[in-house]
Amino acid sequence: MLIGIDANEANISQRVGIGRYAYQVLKGIYSLQEKSKENIEFDIYLKSKPLADLPKQKTGWRYLELKPPQLWTRFALPLYLNIYGRKMALFFSTSHYLPPFVKLKSVISVMDLSYLHYPQMFKLSDLYKLKYWTAMSVKKARKIITISNFSKNEIIKYYSVDPDKIIVAYPGVDRKKYKPKRTLNKKDYILYVGTLQPRKNITGLIEAFSRLENINKLRLLIVGQKGWLYKDIFNQVRKRGLENKIIFPNYVTENQLISYYQEALCLVLPSFYEGFGIPVIEAMACGCPVIAASSSSLPEIVGQSGLLVNPNNIDQLAKAIEQISYDESFRNNLVKKGFLRIKDFQWEKTAEIIYTTLINTAL
Repeated sequence: MLIGIDANEANISQRVGIGRYAYQVLKGIYSLQEKSKENIEFDIYLKSKPLADLPKQKTGWRYLELKPPQLWTRFALPLYLNIYGRKMALFFSTSHYLPPFVKLKSVISVMDLSYLHYPQMFKLSDLYKLKYWTAMSVKKARKIITISNFSKNEIIKYYSVDPDKIIVAYPGVDRKKYKPKRTLNKKDYILYVGTLQPRKNITGLIEAFSRLENINKLRLLIVGQKGWLYKDIFNQVRKRGLENKIIFPNYVTENQLISYYQEALCLVLPSFYEGFGIPVIEAMACGCPVIAASSSSLPEIVGQSGLLVNPNNIDQLAKAIEQISYDESFRNNLVKKGFLRIKDFQWEKTAEIIYTTLINTAL
C-alpha cells in the first residue's frame, strides 16, 4: 500500500504552529511505519530538498522534490501525480489544501478557521486561498484531521461536514525537552509566545501590562516572529514609553524558548482566537503557570489548570497577571495542576491517531 504526503509544512527551518505539528506528525508516522508488520510505503512530496532533521529516506520512505515551487499545489503536484506518480491508495496533506484535478482518496489537516472570523487580519492573497481552496479541499477529502473539539465544531458549522468525517488529534509536547529546571529560580518577566498578528491580542496584553501597579518590578517578553499587521504592536510600546520594559527577542531557538518557559513567572496567551494554543501545554510542561483567554479552544485545552480571562477585559487581564506574579502559593498550585493536565497531550498519541486514520481510510 502506497500513501503520498504533502509535507511542505514540516519542511521549514523555523517551525511555528502548523509547521511544528506537521513535523511531529511526520516523525511519528515514520516511527510507526518502522514498527508496523504491514507493507506500507510513503512518498513524501516537497517543494525543496528535505531538511536534515526530517526522517531519513529509506526503503518505503521516499522524498520527491517537485518543481516549480510557484503555484506548487495547483500545478506541479497534480501534474506529477497524474502523469508520473506511482499508483497510491491515499493522499494526505499536512495543510488545508489538496491538489485539484487528482482523483485520489484523500485526508487533509485543518487547524482552525480564523480566516472566516477575522478576514481583515489576513493578506488578501492568503485569504483567498484559505477561503476557497479550503472549501474545495474539505468537500473533496474523505477525512479531516483537526486539533481540538472547538475546531471540529467550527468545521461542522461553517462547512456542513458530517461529524464522523472529522478526527481530532491534539498536539503534544516533548516531555524529554520541555520540563522544569531542577533548581527553579523564577525571573521577573511575563512571557508571551506566538506569531505577531492581530488575532493574538498582543496590543491588549501590552495595555494590561501598562496598567500593572508594580510595573517597575516586571518585564514583558514577547517571543515570536513578525506575522502580519503587526505595526500597531510596536507603535503601542513607543506610545506608552515601554521600550525598556517590553522585549522582543523575535524568533528564538528551541532551547532558548524552553529556558524562557522555565524562568517566566507566567505565560499569557490572550488570543481572540486559537485552534489549539501549543504554547499553553509547552509552558505547563516547563512548570510555567498559564493565563489564557476564555475564548475559542483555550478553555478546552487549559481546563482547570490555568487562569482564564476575557480577552476584551483589560483590567481583568491585568489583575490576573498581578495575582499570578505576586502570589507564590497560588502560582505553585497552578504549576502542579499544569503537570497533571499535560499528560493528555502526547505526540505519540497524535501520530497514532493520524496513522490509523490514514490506513483505515486507504483500505
